[in-house]
Amino acid sequence: MASSVSAAELMRSAPGTFRAGTVLKHRAGWCAGTFGTGCGGGWAARLLVLKGGFLFKFKSRKGSRPLGLPIDLASATVTLRPHAATDAGVDPAKCFTVGTLRRTLLFQCDDASEAAAWVRALHNQADTSIKAGLGHLRMEPSEEAARATGQAMTRRQAQRQRAHAERAATDPALSMEAAGLMGFGMASAEMRELGDGDSDSE
Repeated sequence: MASSVSAAELMRSAPGTFRAGTVLKHRAGWCAGTFGTGCGGGWAARLLVLKGGFLFKFKSRKGSRPLGLPIDLASATVTLRPHAATDAGVDPAKCFTVGTLRRTLLFQCDDASEAAAWVRALHNQADTSIKAGLGHLRMEPSEEAARATGQAMTRRQAQRQRAHAERAATDPALSMEAAGLMGFGMASAEMRELGDGDSDSE
């Protein structure tokens, strides 16, 4: 089972088994909590690939590994014309969000029809993920591989978070860091990598 996957590998399969395209992803500023563009926030182009019931993000088609954790769409909430777009100063009709338990990602397309097409594709992939999980759907081999990779990356992140939590229970410095008491910009590389696997630099 692959521990990661490149954009090219995901798209190296029969048409109809995946959707890929470049959209803009919102990047929150250092004063987190809103979708405004102040405090260093803005937009960055990202390649999205939907396959095997997961959403993978890359910097470009040359990306050698996903940015952040792939999102299992079976447990995600997808919204067209989100209110968050207004906060970010863009036309909601051109935007959609993908929400998880930890955070909501805001994406902007060139026009409303493209945004609607992405939302339909995301919903279809969510159905695929649910049916596959219940054993009601047999995926094409490359889709199965993409799904297995997404699941493996998610499990590995969860294991790292549990291990970090166990160390933090006996290390005051790690406990303070996790609680945000060390000050802006002082978090360790390990702490930044943990989080929810989808930092704003992605």
